[in-house]
This record gives sequence, C-alpha cells and structure tokens, in this order.
Amino acid sequence: MFWGLLVFGPGMGACFVTAQISALTGVPEEESGLAAGLVDTVFNIGSAIGIAIVTSVAVAVSRTAISETGAPESVAAFNDGLRTAFGVAAAFGAIGLLAALFVLERRTPATAETPEITAPG
Repeated sequence: MFWGLLVFGPGMGACFVTAQISALTGVPEEESGLAAGLVDTVFNIGSAIGIAIVTSVAVAVSRTAISETGAPESVAAFNDGLRTAFGVAAAFGAIGLLAALFVLERRTPATAETPEITAPG
C-alpha cells in the first residue's frame, strides 16, 4: 500500500489544481467564485461516490472470500478485497484518462490582441 499511497498524494494534489485551472479558464472574473464552487462541489460528490463504490467492492469481495474459506478474520480475504478495490479505482482512473484524451475537445490558447497605444495629443 505504501507505493500506491505515495503516488496517490501528489496525484490528488495535481488533479485538484488542474481541475481548478481548467474550470476557471475563460470564466469572467465576476463568475469565478461560482465556477470554483461548482468544481469543488462536483469534486467532493465524485469523491464520495467513488469511495462508496470502491468500499462496497472491497467489502463484497472480502465477504465472498471469507464465506469460501470459512475463516471469520482471514487476512488473505481482506487483502483480496483491497486488491480488487484498488483495481476498480485504477479502472476509474483509466476511464477518466481516456475521457480526457478522446472525449474533451482540444482548444488552442486564444492569442490576446495587443491594443494599439497612441500618443496623447
């Protein structure tokens, strides 16, 4: 678990920052608070749903393994549940990566036009 969590920390930080930057790009200044709030809300809702799904998978697989072995507190069953749950989380990450690469439209940065400066008088 150490290596997975070592990757998770920086990855989560980078994901949150890039989501904020993406959400606020092109948003008028007076609506930037609304856009940031929407991104935070969706991020938290998605996290809660993802945690619920992954936890449900871990518990279901662990219970199945325990019922097959008959041992009430089998470490192997618990590990099987966590391994499967991390696999599901990795699959969600892969789906998100594919969506980012293929579904979202690619935009080129707009070039800012430089206003002409005229001398007074």
